[in-house]
Amino acid sequence: MRYGEAAATVASEIAAQPSPVDVADDLADWVAEARARG
Repeated sequence: MRYGEAAATVASEIAAQPSPVDVADDLADWVAEARARG
C-alpha cells in the first residue's frame, strides 16, 4: 500500500470513529505497520 492510500484509509477511519482514543490507537497501529513494511 502506498503512503497516500494508507493516509486516506486512516483519514476515513478517523472520520468513522469519533473517540480520540480509538483514533490514536488506529494511528499507532498504522505507524507500526508502516515501519514494519519499511
